[in-house]
Amino acid sequence: MKKPKTPFGQALDAFVSKTGVSKREIQKYLDTHGHPGFSYQMILDTSIGRCAGYKIVPAVTGFMEAFDAGNITKEDVKDAVKQYNELHPDQKRA
Repeated sequence: MKKPKTPFGQALDAFVSKTGVSKREIQKYLDTHGHPGFSYQMILDTSIGRCAGYKIVPAVTGFMEAFDAGNITKEDVKDAVKQYNELHPDQKRA
C-alpha cells in the first residue's frame, strides 16, 4: 500500500504536474545552488513523511516559489542539470 503524501508532497506533485520540472531536476538544481547533499530519495521520503525534511522542505519550497515568480526558468534548471551531470559523471542522468 502506498503511503499517503504529506501536504509538502502534495504541493510538490502539483508543482511537478504544472511545470513539467521533475523531482530529480529539482534535486540537481538544489545541489548546484547551495544545497548539496539533498538526495533524490530524501525528497521522495520527505514527500511521504518518512523523513522529517526540516532542511529539504524550505529549500524545495523556496525553489518552487522562485520558479513560480519567474526568478528561475526552465533554462536555468536545464543548465543546473547539465552542470550537475558534469560534476557527477557516475550518477544517473535525469
